[in-house]
This record gives sequence, C-alpha cells and structure tokens, in this order.
Amino acid sequence: MEEFNWLLELSFTFMDEEIVFLRKGLFRIEIIERVDIGPVEIHYAFKVPSLHEYLQLFQTQLVEGPYLLENGWSIAVFEIDGRMIELIQLKDMGTGYE
Repeated sequence: MEEFNWLLELSFTFMDEEIVFLRKGLFRIEIIERVDIGPVEIHYAFKVPSLHEYLQLFQTQLVEGPYLLENGWSIAVFEIDGRMIELIQLKDMGTGYE
C-alpha cells in the first residue's frame, strides 16, 4: 500500500482470520480476510481511553469480546441502535504509542 502512502501497521492471525491494520496519519483501516462467503459486515471502530468504562456502560449490548490482542490492544464489539460498533483501547494511550 506504499503507493497510496498507507503504512502497514500490524498484521496477525486472530480466531482463524488474517487481520491487517493500515495507517495513514491518525486514520486506520482494519482489513479482515474471511474464510466464509457470508455477507460482508461493515462497522465503525473508535479509539477509547478506557475500554473498561464502556464495557460497564454497554454491558447488555456486548456482542463480542473483550479481547486482548498480541500487540496489547483491547477490543470489544457492541450492537448499539442496530449498528455494530468496535471500541479499541490502544496499548498505552499516554505515551504516543497510538
């Protein structure tokens, strides 16, 4: 993706899916290689300072997770008002890691 000035930030396998994060400035794209051929699922993802707070706030809407990824990110997926929302807490929000 260098021709579009996107940087490969992270690539790993999680729950039998190949996942790639591309980054351009503060914007990230998550690409998941799916094995099945079911419907494509598009959702919004937001960086949050503390996933724990949102887990308490939206506990009844939790669909998936929380998961701790190899790189230290914590993620959870919620269904809020009929929309899938992924919240991501980066490894260390205070050191410029993100």
